[in-house]
Amino acid sequence: MSRTFNVKTLTGGTGPADEVHEEVVTAMAEVGINLAGREPREIKFEELRDNQCVVTLGCSTENVCPATWSGENRDW
Repeated sequence: MSRTFNVKTLTGGTGPADEVHEEVVTAMAEVGINLAGREPREIKFEELRDNQCVVTLGCSTENVCPATWSGENRDW
């Protein structure tokens, strides 16, 4: 049985920094990804409300996803 998944990826944070750290820009450039001139962005609840799962990296969705949100949160 074959399964099809619709995956949408958003990058950002619940409390983003003012700028991308220079160390990150340098490290990503080493693997061919140019982040120069990029600005961190905030993820808003409106972007998440219809998702079944939100994956966070050491942060919480507490301030973004209200108690009425029924999706799954995985903190990697």
